[in-house]
Amino acid sequence: MNSEDHLSDSLEPFLDGMLSDEDAQRFLVKSDAESVADAQALQGKIDDSLRRMYKFEPLDSGREQEIARQAFQNDSESRSTRGAASSREGLGSPDADRRRFLVTALAASLLAISAAGLWFLANPDSSEPFFESRAVASLYEETVNAGFQPYYNCEDDQRFANTFEFRQGIPLKLADLPAGTRMLGLSYLGGMSRDTTAMLGEADGQKVIVFVDRVSSGKLIVTTNENSDLNVFVVERDGLVFAEVSPLSESKFIQHLSVTGQ
Repeated sequence: MNSEDHLSDSLEPFLDGMLSDEDAQRFLVKSDAESVADAQALQGKIDDSLRRMYKFEPLDSGREQEIARQAFQNDSESRSTRGAASSREGLGSPDADRRRFLVTALAASLLAISAAGLWFLANPDSSEPFFESRAVASLYEETVNAGFQPYYNCEDDQRFANTFEFRQGIPLKLADLPAGTRMLGLSYLGGMSRDTTAMLGEADGQKVIVFVDRVSSGKLIVTTNENSDLNVFVVERDGLVFAEVSPLSESKFIQHLSVTGQ
């Protein structure tokens, strides 16, 4: 299997959130960022459409037992009727009993599968792999040690806004930065949630990362080591939380990020 085939095979598991955080990062590094963003946007529209079309209530255990009881009762009554007819006609056989047993087992299996399917549709998040929030300071150090390279450069303003709109539901823009400060690109490093978006940049010769996510997405962990020279600046506004991690004594990027249209 060549590299392109492997990436194509990994796209659907990535969109479904079935890849581990490490595999997802490797996939993003090797993939065309624009194509992945387009696929994510399309997948989001499909998921929203399906949720609007199909609204299921999960079956409680009492309802499941009632359905199963009725199914087996109906099968028993039918079996008794067929047994009486077979006795009168002398047609009863072990093969017929086995067939009836298989039909009953199949019906029970289908019932269980249907109940599980309805529960899954009513609880779509249950299939997502485990995610644990991590300290943004630790993620900063790991990114620096790995070479401090973004997943992709995002110089186009519309694409920049679209990325945050897809991942956080709110489009953002980055205002013109002062001399000595520049944005390098965007990455998906984790943090509060698997959808946290990280913006890598440089200011006054120092490496800086701004982590952005919805306030409601989870817990922001800002812990740094006692001997660390890192600072974490946190601002909440417009339903978002911005956490800028930097060795500098003041924030350089957060004040230049705002919601598109404001």
